[in-house]
Amino acid sequence: MRNAIRHAYGNARLRAMKSRLLQPEDGALCRAAPSLSALGSALGLTGATNVRLIDSAGFGALLADYGKVIRNYPDGRALWLALLARLEADNLKLAWRARSLSVPKERWLPLWRPFGALERLPLSFWRDSGSLREAVRRTADTPYGSIAADALRTREQDLPGADLAIDRFAWAGVTRAARDLPRRERATRELVLARVRERDLDLLARAGPFHGLTADLAVAATVALSEEASPGAWRELAARAPRWGPLPRPLPRWFTAAATRAPSWDSFFLSLRRRRREACRRAFLGPPFLLAPPAAYLLLREEQWRASVALAESRGSAGGETTLDRVLTASAMGG
Repeated sequence: MRNAIRHAYGNARLRAMKSRLLQPEDGALCRAAPSLSALGSALGLTGATNVRLIDSAGFGALLADYGKVIRNYPDGRALWLALLARLEADNLKLAWRARSLSVPKERWLPLWRPFGALERLPLSFWRDSGSLREAVRRTADTPYGSIAADALRTREQDLPGADLAIDRFAWAGVTRAARDLPRRERATRELVLARVRERDLDLLARAGPFHGLTADLAVAATVALSEEASPGAWRELAARAPRWGPLPRPLPRWFTAAATRAPSWDSFFLSLRRRRREACRRAFLGPPFLLAPPAAYLLLREEQWRASVALAESRGSAGGETTLDRVLTASAMGG
């Protein structure tokens, strides 16, 4: 009974939070904004007058919402912390690279994202350590201790490999947390796993041209996909991706349904994102006593933050209008 009351209260707060998310019609305001300051206002980030401030304000708002969800839905704590760990793992990747390359602190410290009360990887462990090895030792008792130790042992001289290993570790945690949900949380599990699959597919598509990975290494770095179709199909996908060739077969049913209607890779990824956003919206129409609504909200909220940063970065850049169109199309603000 107590849990039902907590969920009812949490759902009421969640709906109020959802009402403040940017809508497709807000995309027109973002497009018309004549300056970064005006863009910040259109995004609801008052006082954000440059890219860094828009990023910081948007991320701070996302963290505040994570805090509310963790408090109001404690039975989903493992999932919320796993989703949050994906974001905090970026701090570990940043610090790992900085300490490995002996980058001066004044150059990388401004890029570290503060997590406040939700922090589980203290900045001091990496800022104040005399070496990479010392930082890894100090990290041992954090949720990132095992991956830091493994990366040091197997990839100390391989920065891209360490970066990819940390990233895979964080996403694997999300996958485990989603699959460990009780049976009644099927909608929540599928919603979260859809986001994991997007990550895996994006990795395969960028494996060669962006990451310099072989097809085999790219498949090994996936989290969910390698369990849902033969590795050979994904190797073929990764090998073809630089040429944006036809999609390989056979593929999982959920993948094929989206791919058959997509004439290009861009439209295919847009189709996946739209399907996930539709699933997020449907989650709010279902029972309020499940974890699907808060999971959907956090995914939409994160998408809004990332879109805000991309919009800000597109201002004044070469091809900015094209970037603006792509961001608005791919984000919740684009429908």
